[in-house]
Amino acid sequence: VLDYAETEELIAKKTKFDSVLCSLILCHPLAESKQERLHIINQIMADITTLSNKYIVMVVCNPLYTYQTCSTLQKRILPDNFNYKNETRFIKKIYSSGRERFDIHRPLSFYENLFEKYNLSIKEIIQTKDRKQTSGIKNSDFIIFILKQNKHE
Repeated sequence: VLDYAETEELIAKKTKFDSVLCSLILCHPLAESKQERLHIINQIMADITTLSNKYIVMVVCNPLYTYQTCSTLQKRILPDNFNYKNETRFIKKIYSSGRERFDIHRPLSFYENLFEKYNLSIKEIIQTKDRKQTSGIKNSDFIIFILKQNKHE
């Protein structure tokens, strides 16, 4: 785990890694306004694409299952006006700690467009499975994108 100063130092030295992991940071509110959140997301994406020589592993809260309010890990408390297509702030209660926190739901298309903007192609998508399910995916807390940097032409 790198802090901001360490990340900036690696970028200044033009350090490259075969793979870069970005886990769950894009699920968090990051800032009060949508404009500020997008600015921070763009900074994060610029940093990880600069540090990656080839692959980026991006883990986010699975937007396809936000509406399923309970899993074995957490309870999602959605606003009454929840709409899958809209960026929505909601409360998540984590069973293991008993704590509540805010997360941000964004539709899958948000991530697809973000990856395209940063010249990344999706090589694989993995959806975690709720451990109480024995077959199929009926609920999923996280989605993992294996991304590859496209060659610049």
